[in-house]
Amino acid sequence: MIDQYIFGKITVNRKEYGDIKIIGQKIVPWHFIENHTVTEQDVIEIFEDNPDYIVIGIGSNGMVHVDKEVIELAKKKNVKLIIESTKKACEEFNNLRKDVKKVDAIIHSTC
Repeated sequence: MIDQYIFGKITVNRKEYGDIKIIGQKIVPWHFIENHTVTEQDVIEIFEDNPDYIVIGIGSNGMVHVDKEVIELAKKKNVKLIIESTKKACEEFNNLRKDVKKVDAIIHSTC
């Protein structure tokens, strides 16, 4: 579960992060491959975890772009994508986890 989100910081299990990937129970720092874009390369290890949902936090002001290849891959693998501003994405992630869904995330903490 995500404890808190404030601009620039995502707190998970009382530890603070910047941009992150949550893959199962693992939290991995995320560094853009292409500036302010979620690419297929950014999410490949998330898809390998076979989640039911992937929550993508596109920044506080929605400045991050999600490549169409990511959307196509989700359709092909029958994974539901939730693309929201980071605050809403964190809330949605927690709601899905509460419902015992297999959900992973990739979240940008600024912009």
